[in-house]
Amino acid sequence: MPVGERLRQAGTWLSRNSGNALIVVVVGAVATGAVTLATTKLTQEEKPPTCPGQACDGRNPEDEGCGSDAAGWKPATGNPVELEVRYSVRCGAAWGRINKGEPGDRLTARAVGGPVREATINYGDDQFTRMVAIADPKDFRIEVCALPTSKPDRKTTWERYCIHATETTVFR
Repeated sequence: MPVGERLRQAGTWLSRNSGNALIVVVVGAVATGAVTLATTKLTQEEKPPTCPGQACDGRNPEDEGCGSDAAGWKPATGNPVELEVRYSVRCGAAWGRINKGEPGDRLTARAVGGPVREATINYGDDQFTRMVAIADPKDFRIEVCALPTSKPDRKTTWERYCIHATETTVFR
C-alpha cells in the first residue's frame, strides 16, 4: 500500500476515533485527580488523641492533638476579655481560654468534682489552661474564670468573672 494511502487511512481512523481518544484522556485525568485527592484526604485525617478521656486531665490540649477539633463557647455580652470554654468531644476534655487579656491576667478551669487548672498570661493577650477530663459527656458542668492582674499599670478595669458550660451548651 502506498504511503499516501496509509496516511489517508490513518487520518480517517483518527477523525472517526478522536472523540473516543479524548474521552479516554479526560477519564484518565479525572481518575488520577480523584485518586490523588483521596490519598491526600486520608493522609490529612486527624490522628487520634494521645490521651483520650481521663488520660487528658492536666495535659496541654495542643500537645495532645485535642485543639484542632475542639469547639468553643463564649458569651456574646458581658465578656470583656473574651473568656471561652473549649471542648473536644474526641478527647473527652475541656479547657479555658482567654483571648483579650493582658500579661498577669489569670484564668482557671474546673469541671465539677475535678481539680482546678490555672494559667497566667505571661506575654501577649491570650492563654489557655491545661485540660480537665469530662467524665460523662452526657452530664457535665465546667466553670472557667478570669482574674485580672493586680498590676497598677493595668489597662482595663474589669473584675473577676466566671462562665459556665454544660452538656447542653452549644459549642461551635
